[in-house]
Amino acid sequence: NLRFKSEFGYDDYRYNTDRYYGPSTYYVRNTPSSTNQGKPAVTLTRQSRSTIRNTNTVNYDFKKLIKDEKHHLNALIGQEYVIAKNNKITNTSHGFPSTFTADDCINLMTQGTPFEITNYSDPNDVLLSYFGRLNYDYDSKYLFSGTFRADGSSRFGVNNRWGYFPSVSAGWTISNEPFLKDALENIATVRIRASWGKSGNNDIGNYSSIAGISTGSYAFGTTAVSTSRLGGFADSELGWETTTQTNIGLDLGFFNSRLNVIANYYNSISTDILYNAPISAISGFTSSTTNMTDAKIRNRGFDLQIDARLLTGKVKWNVSTNISINRNKVVNLGGLDD
Repeated sequence: NLRFKSEFGYDDYRYNTDRYYGPSTYYVRNTPSSTNQGKPAVTLTRQSRSTIRNTNTVNYDFKKLIKDEKHHLNALIGQEYVIAKNNKITNTSHGFPSTFTADDCINLMTQGTPFEITNYSDPNDVLLSYFGRLNYDYDSKYLFSGTFRADGSSRFGVNNRWGYFPSVSAGWTISNEPFLKDALENIATVRIRASWGKSGNNDIGNYSSIAGISTGSYAFGTTAVSTSRLGGFADSELGWETTTQTNIGLDLGFFNSRLNVIANYYNSISTDILYNAPISAISGFTSSTTNMTDAKIRNRGFDLQIDARLLTGKVKWNVSTNISINRNKVVNLGGLDD
């Protein structure tokens, strides 16, 4: 009755480019210093990105503890860890001998004059999650499920990295009730269901909550001078965008499920919207990523799907059709609409 499952995944991406600029290209005629203009140049880029995922779950079925066969209870708890790393190295050299080909420049980089070397590494993008689920059904008529998950993301501010997302659902198979079961046997199945839950969004990139450093340059006489400056505001309160959704559904099956009708109504409200909000340029910046606490976006709609198995013998013929109606509305822009 007790089952443990562990999953491990690894994704690796490599991207290498070698770019050669010949003596007649616009780049070498304008970008290098005067002594190196008109001579071959080359840029080498090496990028690697890897993602490691580990998921562990424990599932327990209470059928040995609950003697009544009409009751079925199942519980699951789990943990997931995802870490993504990204690194990019770029090396640009100018002023190679005019007789050098692209292969010569790439294989003999030391023969050129170093112009720019950048080593760019993202901070580790980490998502740590804990979750649990409880399923219960009584006599295949009444179905209940509850889940809860806690997600911690390194993308958010130090004071608000964790989000907590509960959900519940219930279903009633009306056609299994004694007063309908005999009448509907082999003719129709009827189930109504409803659910409510919250989910989170952390799609903002890795640097939005910290004050990074931006680089630049200015001309000091005929010399280019490198500079560094504050790249943005730190926001220790930046946190999860949350969507709360309610669903109501009806499932109908006819003629031993050869004809099925599935209807769904949904209504969701998104709050604490993650937004790159414009700010006064007098601050030194033009925008800053923040949670729009007063903003609301509503998405509601209706789906209807009909599936039919017209032929089920050696020749099979299935037909499916659906229709969807969706309305998306920005209810409040959190002051931006003023």
